[in-house]
Amino acid sequence: MTYHSNPTPPFVQRNTNTQSNTNTQSNTNTQGQVAPSGYHYMPDGSLMLNSEHTIDKHAALAQLIEGNKRFIQNLSVNRDLLNEAYTTRAIQTPIAIILSCIDSRSSADIIFDQGIGGVFSARIAGNIVNDDILGSMEFACAASTARVIMVLGHTSCGAINGAIDDVKLGNLTGLLDKIKPAVNSVLIPRNPVDRNSENPVFVSEVTRENVRLTMDNITNNSEVLRNLVNDGTIMIVGGVHNLSDGTIGYIG
Repeated sequence: MTYHSNPTPPFVQRNTNTQSNTNTQSNTNTQGQVAPSGYHYMPDGSLMLNSEHTIDKHAALAQLIEGNKRFIQNLSVNRDLLNEAYTTRAIQTPIAIILSCIDSRSSADIIFDQGIGGVFSARIAGNIVNDDILGSMEFACAASTARVIMVLGHTSCGAINGAIDDVKLGNLTGLLDKIKPAVNSVLIPRNPVDRNSENPVFVSEVTRENVRLTMDNITNNSEVLRNLVNDGTIMIVGGVHNLSDGTIGYIG
């Protein structure tokens, strides 16, 4: 993430008023400091994104859905990544933050066909959420332009299988414990013999439940994000990426 070299706190407001009076905003503040490209100062000194850099949450989700459609049809945009790197050097305006697993086959930027600067990407085994990820999400949505938080699980997830089978391995043990609530929330099958990673139906249900619980944990544990959801600024959605064909089964 990018912070600009000025004394203004990095958590800035977004200007969603496309009718803003030019007399109430300025490219410089009272100290004569010039706003970074894509931003402007308000009379109270707050730094705000220019309205042309914001996007509605529904439009943001539509862009992700369309990007995934291009990916599964093998019609991904032929990008000039070096040029994208150059044009985004001064400002980033991602449409979403995607929390996904570290699995090498489930890169959000690729499966949603997003270029450089398109989305924030948070990755951790089992797509769980913790305080650091919540803080990152708060930056993405409250200080930057993300309008969608997507929690993205995937099929054949090793972390899910490990949590189901109660794997113990160093620091991984504590991480897998955070997935156990999803395992315990899936009540069928009841026979312990069938509640293992060899049961594909059980694994699928745990994968989806883990996404749902992570979505709940985001709003339950972040007042900032909860308020943004409640005032309609952002939305939280979930999904499961099918590794076989690239499709997303959306949740919520």
